[in-house]
Order: sequence, then C-alpha cells, then structure tokens
Amino acid sequence: ALKPLIQDAYKDLGYPGADFDDTLIQAMGRLLEIPVVEGPVRVEQKVLSFTMTDGTLEELSPAQKQLLRMGPKNVMTIQAKIREVAKSLGIAESRLPQTPTYAPAGQKR
Repeated sequence: ALKPLIQDAYKDLGYPGADFDDTLIQAMGRLLEIPVVEGPVRVEQKVLSFTMTDGTLEELSPAQKQLLRMGPKNVMTIQAKIREVAKSLGIAESRLPQTPTYAPAGQKR
C-alpha cells in the first residue's frame, strides 16, 4: 500500500526515472558487501581523522567504513537485520550479495 507513495516521494526528491526498490536493493547490497574482518582493523591518525592502514579497507565507501568501525560482531548483527528486512519486503536473497570474510594483510586466516 505504501509502495506507490514511496515511489512518488522518491520522484519528488529528484529521481524521476529511478525505481526506489532498485535503489534500496543497491544500498542494502553495499552494506552487505562489507567484509567481516578477522582480527583488528589498524588505523593511523591523520591531522583530524584516522585512516585505515589496509588499502583494501580504506577504499570502502564512507558508509561502509562507518559500519566496519562498529566491529565484526555488530557488522554481522546489522547485516543479518538487513537480510531480514529485505526478506520481509519480498526481496529475493539471490538479489543480495554474500558477505565476504577478510583477513587484513599480514594476518593469518
């Protein structure tokens, strides 16, 4: 019942040719692509912020890095909840990426 209203609101926000469902699935997918990191994520201090010393992790989007900084247990909890929401919205599991496991350079898997 809400789907047409959400699509209209999305159109009003300036996305007239885009489908909100596709955008939602893409956003969910980006957060599900965040790896569960085995071991500590090393950072180094810059002037006013921190950067991850592992280039692969530093290349993640800002939203992905924010979730990653919550720690592996919370990443898994949030990703499970995203999958639960997707299922309740009727999004097939096959449309969502599998969550990878990642061991930073220099750490054994």
